Amino acid sequence: MSQKKSGVLLHPSSFSTQYGYGDIGLYAYRYVDFLRQAGQNLWQVLPLGPVNESDCPYQSSSAFAGNIYLISVELLILDGYVKQEYVNGLFNGQVLSFEQSKQLKNVVFHKSFQRFTENKMFLLDSFLDFCLRNQYWLEDYSSYVVLQEYFSIGWEQWPVNNIQSLQSKYNIDVSEKVLYQKFLQFIFDQQWSALKKYANNNGIKIIGDVPIYLSHDSVDVWKNPDLFLLDSQGNSTFISGSPPDNFSSTGQLWNTCLYRWEKHKENSYYWWIERLKMIKTRCDFIRLDHFRGFVEFWAIPAGVNEAEIGCWEKGPGEEFFFEILKHFNKEDFIVEDMGIITDDIIRIRNQFQFMGIKVLQCKFDQKIFKDDNYTYYTGTHDTDTLLGWIKKDNNQIKDHEHLVQEAWNIIETVSASKAKYVIFQIQDLLMLDSEYRMNVPGSAIGNWHYLFDENSIAEKTVLKLKDITEKNKR
Repeated sequence: MSQKKSGVLLHPSSFSTQYGYGDIGLYAYRYVDFLRQAGQNLWQVLPLGPVNESDCPYQSSSAFAGNIYLISVELLILDGYVKQEYVNGLFNGQVLSFEQSKQLKNVVFHKSFQRFTENKMFLLDSFLDFCLRNQYWLEDYSSYVVLQEYFSIGWEQWPVNNIQSLQSKYNIDVSEKVLYQKFLQFIFDQQWSALKKYANNNGIKIIGDVPIYLSHDSVDVWKNPDLFLLDSQGNSTFISGSPPDNFSSTGQLWNTCLYRWEKHKENSYYWWIERLKMIKTRCDFIRLDHFRGFVEFWAIPAGVNEAEIGCWEKGPGEEFFFEILKHFNKEDFIVEDMGIITDDIIRIRNQFQFMGIKVLQCKFDQKIFKDDNYTYYTGTHDTDTLLGWIKKDNNQIKDHEHLVQEAWNIIETVSASKAKYVIFQIQDLLMLDSEYRMNVPGSAIGNWHYLFDENSIAEKTVLKLKDITEKNKR
């Protein structure tokens, strides 16, 4: 049996930096130090791709690019791209909303890019190598962002469909704007790679997350319309979602694109393989979101406002995973096998010996977990905090200290389980109430903006978590 592991779930956007939107700078390095001191060996993050206005990491405009707002301003200063005085004048020591932070970060990014171009750093081997390694997606993504910014409408309505046509038709040169997008992806890649190396050197492996679906307004749908369920004008014919389940009594409308799986099969799932290869360079393990969707998926007619109005359609099933495992090891994956799980889904998961998921707060069938090949969570980004859940589930417990003790008892029980991996939300270790949860499924506002205060981790919390972890030989 492989070594048991223990870790913590916290997305980088939640780091309470002085620049508002959390990033992958010095706070993240101190967080890795906390994981090491607490005896942890896993760090789980949410998807690292670009986000939309809601900041939802599961609604991305690219399956390959990184979220530029995770770029650390501190590291840009330390690396000489921008001066501290300039940044201080912009941010002025204020506590910012995510939206304000993104606006000001854009100003810092442009200032950094100015130095990048003035010093002809685009000729450096490191930048040229980055562009070469990522040529499959980088040019398309950079062009997509420029076109989207220019037209400010959905790609299916653009009067031109590429950068060359944009430049000739409107007599403008946008080559520098394209270079700017490449620069931002280069900086993200450098900063994230350095952080991952630091984590790995400290015995911490990173669990990444791959959303099964993408936004219609994404470069991947724009460049590969034949791979998605679209009509001849480029509009979605069906959208993603889920019927009523444990997370939502009315089901969920995800409004992301569904795949035309027969087209993916024609080229041996090449797009998926390239996508997973990219994620594997950024993370040590891949949480494969919505595993059920690869076996069968809920298809909702476009334009419908009720998730219940849909039907189950067949996914690619085992043939998809046979192809994927020609390029990866089964140990690379943790499959999110939650929701309404059928015998078919259990069969395919067991056939490939994928590690499944079990969440304490969600109902589950014991027959699904006959062995230890699963990751056990106190909660996820979609559930309540542990303390909030206990309060709702045990109304008779009124005293805060009793609630906290019950939460620690549960954490110890999860750690002592037979599960190969256990993951605790940082909110659960900090004994935070429901108002600090990351997301409420089915709710469109107030999500994804939890901010973690590193000063709230008391030494006794670190020691307690370390003691529980060591006692259970994780």
